Amino acid sequence: YTNILPVYAVLLLMTPVFLLFIGSRPLATLAVSGVLWLVAGIYQIAPPNYPEPGFWFLNPLSWQFLFNIGLAAMLHVRRGGAIPVNRWLVGAAATYAAGALVWVHSPLWGHVSWLDLPVVLTGFDKTFLSLPRLLHILTVSYLVVAIPSVSNLFRTSRDHPLAILGKRSLPVFIAGTVIAMAAQVMKLINPGGFAYDSLLIAAGIAMQFALAYYLEWLSGIGWNGKSKPVRSETSPVRTSFGVGSMVTSAN
Repeated sequence: YTNILPVYAVLLLMTPVFLLFIGSRPLATLAVSGVLWLVAGIYQIAPPNYPEPGFWFLNPLSWQFLFNIGLAAMLHVRRGGAIPVNRWLVGAAATYAAGALVWVHSPLWGHVSWLDLPVVLTGFDKTFLSLPRLLHILTVSYLVVAIPSVSNLFRTSRDHPLAILGKRSLPVFIAGTVIAMAAQVMKLINPGGFAYDSLLIAAGIAMQFALAYYLEWLSGIGWNGKSKPVRSETSPVRTSFGVGSMVTSAN
């Protein structure tokens, strides 16, 4: 969790800049983002650790590419666009995801690179977000969006506890990091057993939800004690992620 927080904070801080460029020139921005990902991976460019040697475990220069792909897709859908869906794309994504599952449980797993190519292209490095890892998360995400029976499982209302937790993700993540560190100290002092571990986990989850609801309440009163007017109209229920209808014929 302490490895995730720095890159998470950097990407959120850069989000306004990303949105500015993606909103006006999405393809050009993604091209530049992809080149930055590739150059950072080939030449091993990343923020240095301090005071320990090495790089950040998750390199923001690499992970920004995945982040920007997600931003571009969401902006495209919000503007009335659709994620293309046909049986060939779904089949290719499912094949890759299944192949990845076999790969990680085979002797091939752990092989650093193939054909003497850079690790960023053929490895499964997490720091520089190697291409196989990038394709894996993209294919799984595509399958979630493209298959209605799957996407419906992940659709929630605005007042759903998980939706509220997600809206306050950064402070909740920071709080979770601190809580996890405190729990580790408590485990060192008193290892306990199954019941003790279950209590620690349940308490940690409850505190994170409590923080999310508290922040939601503060937002609702405008941080100054004055309640915001309640909207009388209800937002229409969206039945899709903006995906195109499944094409049964070969495209």
